[in-house]
Amino acid sequence: MILKVENKEYQVKIGSRALLAMQGSVEKLSEGNVDFDVLVDLCYEGIKDKGDLTREQVDNALDDDFNVLRELMEELASLRGLAVEAKKPTAK
Repeated sequence: MILKVENKEYQVKIGSRALLAMQGSVEKLSEGNVDFDVLVDLCYEGIKDKGDLTREQVDNALDDDFNVLRELMEELASLRGLAVEAKKPTAK
């Protein structure tokens, strides 16, 4: 997904690097109990080439662009779905 901050576009990828950086919020993420701050942190950590980008700029950009926020929540929902499937017992 693309996050626009002050006329510059940043590629956001919710991958292992972003999730590892969120270790303090892993329990919230796995339960689906996320608040806006967790979404901002996840988005910020999902940007590989930050340059001078700050967390506050990401916070403001997400506040202005609900579509990116919606995409983040959809990504988390799909990750949560994978976790639920992985916990299911397999047939023998």
